[in-house]
Amino acid sequence: MAQLQRPCGQGAILLLPDSALVHLFKLLAPAERQAVIPLVCRRFRALANIPSPLWEQVHLAFPADFQQTLSMAHLYQFFVRREGGVLSLHVEMSTAAAWPAVLAVLGVVGRGLQHLRVAGESSECQVPGCTAPWLELAPNLESLELDDVVDHSIAEARFPQGLTRLELSYCGDEGLYTVPANLGRCTQLHTLALQCAMFENELTLERLAACTTLEHLDLSNCCLSRVPPVLARLPRLTSLTLNENDGLGASDRALAPLSMLTSLRVLEMRECGLRAVPSSVTALTSLQSLLMGYNNMTERPFIPPGPYLASLQVLALSDAKGFQDDCPFDLLSEPLAPAANLEVLRINRCMGLQLNIEDVAQLLAGKPRFRKLEFTADMLSDARDLEALRAHFPHVTFKAVE
Repeated sequence: MAQLQRPCGQGAILLLPDSALVHLFKLLAPAERQAVIPLVCRRFRALANIPSPLWEQVHLAFPADFQQTLSMAHLYQFFVRREGGVLSLHVEMSTAAAWPAVLAVLGVVGRGLQHLRVAGESSECQVPGCTAPWLELAPNLESLELDDVVDHSIAEARFPQGLTRLELSYCGDEGLYTVPANLGRCTQLHTLALQCAMFENELTLERLAACTTLEHLDLSNCCLSRVPPVLARLPRLTSLTLNENDGLGASDRALAPLSMLTSLRVLEMRECGLRAVPSSVTALTSLQSLLMGYNNMTERPFIPPGPYLASLQVLALSDAKGFQDDCPFDLLSEPLAPAANLEVLRINRCMGLQLNIEDVAQLLAGKPRFRKLEFTADMLSDARDLEALRAHFPHVTFKAVE
């Protein structure tokens, strides 16, 4: 009986079905998909040129000299051939002169788009006074990200009703002054990020009350002087990010509204001028992840007791300051003793903390789910201690960073 030989070399890939080939092609950069795949053979060229899952996601870049280096006719033809097949479009631009080309592309593929991201290299890419009427070209969008390509006028835009995710960053020289007016019409919106804004007046945030379906909210770097009380009127809110609002740590009053967010599972407050974990979170019994890096933890205890510790799974204090040299690890292990469900602790670059096998044993006591400790290598007095830790606690991942 003749033996069947396994195909090898270049011929083997030709035995794959079209669906498998398309999956492999998607691993290539978009430019390679367009320039290289069609040159291999007729079959590859056909797969590259017809509407297929290969082009469900397209990344389009406009450098500053795109008018000299990019053929608009070829670009337009490229998208015409794939009309209806492009579901996700990521645009990067270095100049506002690219906007007409972007709008031309949206005119072709916009109706089929589900995800759109447009990012500018600098404020020179912004279109002043634009309320984004071009959004009508993409009425079925589910996700929209605009980064440094529009100014604060975007707050008056009529966003597609089916949006589930909206991210607006660097909208103008000072960012947004108010929450977009028409978010209430987006009845499926569950994720909202309004970053780098000027929400100094709490009244500008009242529009958030209309976003009753919100689950994830990011108000990073928004000049907040107090946690907005309006957040308590968002019944589904489970994740809140307030990074880089350094005025929040000025007083307990500024943080008091956190106590009303009883459904919160994730709270991220990096670089907020905090001196300790806010006492206003201690009663949040649903809290699972608490991310508090880049704060000056000078209060003692900086981890207050409370019911929140019982549900806590992830605690991140990376780059926190306020620890004296050779600071005892008890500052962490003792207040975390009730945190029976703790799984991950990040203390990398918390200068001053020291740890050894005994410290880790004390930390892990009563925490059967604990699986990862991230710390800085120089917290150990001897480099060999890391191997000793791994030998003593084989079920835990010890990640020592420089």
